[in-house]
Amino acid sequence: MKKSSLIALISFVSISMFAVTSQAQVPCGGGIIGIGPFGIGVVIDCPPPIMVVRPRIVRRVIHRPRVVIVERRGGCYDHYNNRPCQQPAPRYSRPAPAVAPVAAAPVVAAPSALGNSPVQDFSRFSIGLFVDSSSYEDGGLAGTGVHARYMFSPQLAIEASGSVLSSCTNCNEYASRVDSRFGIAGLWYLGGKREAGMNLYLKGGIIFNNIVFSNDMTGETTDVQQTNLELGGGLELKLSRSFGIYAEATGMVASEDDTSVETGPLTGNLSRGIPSSTNANGAFNFRAGITYHF
Repeated sequence: MKKSSLIALISFVSISMFAVTSQAQVPCGGGIIGIGPFGIGVVIDCPPPIMVVRPRIVRRVIHRPRVVIVERRGGCYDHYNNRPCQQPAPRYSRPAPAVAPVAAAPVVAAPSALGNSPVQDFSRFSIGLFVDSSSYEDGGLAGTGVHARYMFSPQLAIEASGSVLSSCTNCNEYASRVDSRFGIAGLWYLGGKREAGMNLYLKGGIIFNNIVFSNDMTGETTDVQQTNLELGGGLELKLSRSFGIYAEATGMVASEDDTSVETGPLTGNLSRGIPSSTNANGAFNFRAGITYHF
């Protein structure tokens, strides 16, 4: 009995293994029915499996990193990247085109009646030569002299002058009068002194005058000193920055306290054409000269 059961078990296992490895069938189960070496094998095929097709859903999960930026003293720090914050690159801006400076137009003063040149930088010191003359009621004198001027401003100047004048020798060859003069005067330029064109000025000062009367027939001389007040004006024409010509007219009168010797030793016909030294005998002075400006 045991032997028959062992044979049946071996036969079932063999049939089962064969059915599983076969490509034609898909056995689900089976067995052997019989006694002894004879039996009938039964194989039961399994039904085909039921396949359920489900749609595949793919979900994409995006993990966004958390960026923490902490600003520290002295700058910004990116904790996510573990480095200082990236500073934005400086933008290059094209510089504006340079504009050439425009010089302001010079302000030109309105032309005056004396000249069309505006007031400019002035030369401060000048010297000059001049011819001098004095006309009295009873005679006249003529001579030459020099002067020096210094400008304190475009309007104000001071002048020092010296001159020697004598009476007309053709009018009286036997007697003469000689004046040695030294003067100090202030000049005020109307509208300011110009370096070109006309310059009108007013003049006022004092003239120290030493008068000598001489009798050529007898050799006798008499001298007297006077202090004269001088007032007037002048006009200067600048030919260039360095050279100019001028003319001026002034009135001169002696002080009442000065000593008067009349004509001294000149009496009668000897005093013909020779001015008296009387204090009331005023003079009209005229000068014309040339100046050099430094």
